[in-house]
Amino acid sequence: MGDPGGDALRTRPLAMATVKRAAADADVILGLVDVASPSAAGAIVEVAARLAAAGKPAALLLNKVDRLAGGGGGGPESAVAAAAVSAAAAATDLPVLPICAADGRGVGAAAAWAAERLPAGPSLYPRHLLSSAPTRFFVAEIVREKVMSLYRDEVPYAATVAVTEYTEREAPAKDYIAITVAVERPRQRAILLGAGGGALKRLGAAARADVELFLGRPVYMEISVKVVPGWRRSAAALEAWGY
Repeated sequence: MGDPGGDALRTRPLAMATVKRAAADADVILGLVDVASPSAAGAIVEVAARLAAAGKPAALLLNKVDRLAGGGGGGPESAVAAAAVSAAAAATDLPVLPICAADGRGVGAAAAWAAERLPAGPSLYPRHLLSSAPTRFFVAEIVREKVMSLYRDEVPYAATVAVTEYTEREAPAKDYIAITVAVERPRQRAILLGAGGGALKRLGAAARADVELFLGRPVYMEISVKVVPGWRRSAAALEAWGY
């Protein structure tokens, strides 16, 4: 549960429906708020209220504490962060755990706090099984990570990734993987493609290298970009893209 940016808790009912379903199944809940966001104080109050209403062990995580005065930050962002921390102290009786995802500060303590409150239970999967997710999932996540790192703030939160075809082939032939990246606007597609398709080629090369490392064999990967207007606000589109 978190505050991905400003008024997201109030303006994205589909996303919040997913959060509520996840919270209902969770044993421990961590609410994450970006303390450097201008709307951090209001987000803290709302997230804290949701955590308290969940009726489960919960804590409030305040990220980007490096922006606090005396913590390497300064200026307006630092003042916003300090006000957010004060709001957290006043808004809730829940544990408030400061973290910095960028340098790992406090992350271990937050993980330990959650682990201590998880109930003991039987193993759901064999111990030798590293993940229950299919290979396609990891391939899509690798491509998604490259979109996030290569394009940064220009496109990522409006983009999603799906593996539309995965064909394993006998060596020396390469496995074939078809990837579709969906965005909401034609301008975003143009950014992903870049001049003469150069940006998409860089994305493909970076993603293919990591996919081959993950699979331990060579692959031939094709990435296409399509415009799906408003996919983040459509229940049907979210389901089709695996959310």
